[in-house]
Amino acid sequence: MTLENTSESDGQGLCDLFSRYFGSVFDGKTNPYTDQSGAVNNTYFNVLSGFYITVTDIERKIDSLDINKGAGPDLLPPIFIKSCGKELSIPLCVLFNKSLTSGVFPKRWKTAHIISIYKSGDKSYCKNYRPISILSCAAKLFESVMCTHLYSHFKPVLSDKQHGFVRNRSTVTNLLEYKNYLCQVFATGGQVDSVYTDFSKAFDKVNHHLLCHKLASHGIHGSLYRWICSYLDSRTQLVALKGFISAPIAVTSGVPHGSHLGPLFFVVFINDLIQQLSCNCLLYADDLKIFTSITNLDDCFTLQRDINTVSQWCKTNYMYLNIDKCFVISFTNKRNKIVWNYDIDGQLVNRSDVATDLGILFDDKLSFRAHYSHITSKANHLLGFILRSTKGFKNPCSTLYLYFSLVKSILEYGSPIWSPNYNVHIDDIERIQRKFLRILCYRIKPGRSNLNYCDRLLKFKVQPLESRRIIFDLVYLYKITHSIIDSPELLAHISINIKFSARRSSEVNLFSLQIYKNNISYYNPLTRMARQYNEMAKSNHLLVDIFCHNINIFISVIKDILHRRLSADPCGPGCYT
Repeated sequence: MTLENTSESDGQGLCDLFSRYFGSVFDGKTNPYTDQSGAVNNTYFNVLSGFYITVTDIERKIDSLDINKGAGPDLLPPIFIKSCGKELSIPLCVLFNKSLTSGVFPKRWKTAHIISIYKSGDKSYCKNYRPISILSCAAKLFESVMCTHLYSHFKPVLSDKQHGFVRNRSTVTNLLEYKNYLCQVFATGGQVDSVYTDFSKAFDKVNHHLLCHKLASHGIHGSLYRWICSYLDSRTQLVALKGFISAPIAVTSGVPHGSHLGPLFFVVFINDLIQQLSCNCLLYADDLKIFTSITNLDDCFTLQRDINTVSQWCKTNYMYLNIDKCFVISFTNKRNKIVWNYDIDGQLVNRSDVATDLGILFDDKLSFRAHYSHITSKANHLLGFILRSTKGFKNPCSTLYLYFSLVKSILEYGSPIWSPNYNVHIDDIERIQRKFLRILCYRIKPGRSNLNYCDRLLKFKVQPLESRRIIFDLVYLYKITHSIIDSPELLAHISINIKFSARRSSEVNLFSLQIYKNNISYYNPLTRMARQYNEMAKSNHLLVDIFCHNINIFISVIKDILHRRLSADPCGPGCYT
């Protein structure tokens, strides 16, 4: 392993090398606006200075522990705490409440063991690895209980634009809101400029004094404020690798990776940035994109002012932008689009025709051809690896499990965003599963490889990928309608048809659909979901009910309808030889 001009090959040397690199990202700058008393002027209406942890709270968290994880620095594995949950819940309750009332987090629980996880690039270069903290099990249990209470306190003030580490939101809700906005602008033949920012080591650069100040401004006072300051202060970490450990180093900034409170503290820390932006924006933790419709140069100036606001916020909060990784993309079908050179602190922002956004590739025409090519290529490589590695497997279920976890997950991630509309793309994606089932059939019995695709699906009880995408669409529509997904923006764009019909007819659509002038806006994910439900409800109006109280019943009905359609029409969509 190498770091700058230093190379190491033995275990202890590797630990020290990683420890030096992971420790170099910390920033111990102080801020004059806060002190350890928590006496910060604010007008926040909801003040939280402490609470009492009950034995029931601890027992509930102990029951949810993952026994398959290993022990942390305290050498206590989760299986031990879970097995002795009833006996440990009372002393842990006394210990946790004593810590809260005194405002002191135990020092022994502030040490984290760091393991290095490879990201990309040269595997022998330390900078191509990210640190993951392994914390003491009792400390994580304490954090889990605290996170439940603190999340309820901070949830009302968290921006709706933040989708990372927020309950009932995900990468898909982030991208659905984004895609919905893009399709609306495309419907009018407009243009959208999106600026993607990249924060350098965002979680490691969080200033502890600024974080405490922001928590206090949101109503955290008293012993709870002192407890959080104690939790952040005087933390240490050491790298553990191949039985060797490095010397401990001080953690002077940042929130612990792998903790429960760290992500919550970070979204609170970055929350005030969202309130300063005038253009549209969406975040997933530290992944920020700013976008707006461009009709004239004034819109470009507005977007540039928001870029300047982000840059100034970073300077004030001791955060850093990796300008080389920031870029801008213009979404439009216009021949003569408005091209403006945006800059960050005088350095021009790179332009791109394709944006990788939370694992989905958006091209400037919203065709998603680049994404289809990417996932099919990646899935084919992994499928070849599975088929080569499982030649000696006698049980086909083992091979199926590997296919589901490694290949099918790639072909289905985020499908409500990019679900293909044209047969050429549908066939390209379906071809991978067709190839896998044909080879699996041949391994069981060579003669069965002559079965058509529909028969193979029925034999292995596998659904076509196209049918799976329809299920995902309808399930997402159900969750949006029932507010299971916390996204008021998506719910506001679903329209119920209120036209009155004097006769009971199944021809009246439940969801009203807007008429668009181009295919991109016509295949808007929300419009596509509503249209699929209307079509299915017409032919199965006695069975399909999106207002069903139980989502599992709704999913079961949808699967039964698609299964009957597959059995009755072997030559239908997705069921080619």
